[in-house]
Amino acid sequence: MRAVNLGDTIGGRDYVFEPEFAPVLARCEELGYPLVFHNMNTDPFGKRPAGPGLDAAFTHAILGAKFIGSGTLDKYPKLEIVLPHAGGAFPYCAGRVEHFMYHMGANAGRTTPPHTFKEYLRRFHYDYLTYRPEGLRFLIDLVGADRIVVGTDSFNAKDIEYPSAVVEQFNFQAVDRDRILKGNAMRLLHL
Repeated sequence: MRAVNLGDTIGGRDYVFEPEFAPVLARCEELGYPLVFHNMNTDPFGKRPAGPGLDAAFTHAILGAKFIGSGTLDKYPKLEIVLPHAGGAFPYCAGRVEHFMYHMGANAGRTTPPHTFKEYLRRFHYDYLTYRPEGLRFLIDLVGADRIVVGTDSFNAKDIEYPSAVVEQFNFQAVDRDRILKGNAMRLLHL
């Protein structure tokens, strides 16, 4: 086993943050198993879907924000987490989440979080499935090339047939290209 694949939600519940799930998080941290999240055909928005391709993007944003705001990342400082679909909407809403956490008291009753928001953003790994080079550039500028891994949606032929096509559109330095296409995943999965 190299990682644990989990659904973002189960039946719309944020089960990962429930006290009963804490032993799973602790054990994954102890064993060095990264958590790889993905939507698992659940409808977190009830009978009102967000729109084509957006349900997962919003649930990933909620998941990332809750990992930070709930203090879960502080409780498990060595736990590795992969947010799929380039983190969904999370990287693009990060400034808003940061503002509310640090200036509006929206951090689950805690005082000021012990780390900078940038440090929290870098606690996650993000796959590179933005489908737009501009989105990938933004993500790399935000979190660094060392936090990006190759990703694929098995039903999307473009991802499988041309897994490095998005990365190839850039003139990355060889070290960053190699990190994204291979090195980061090897480090994360202990290969």
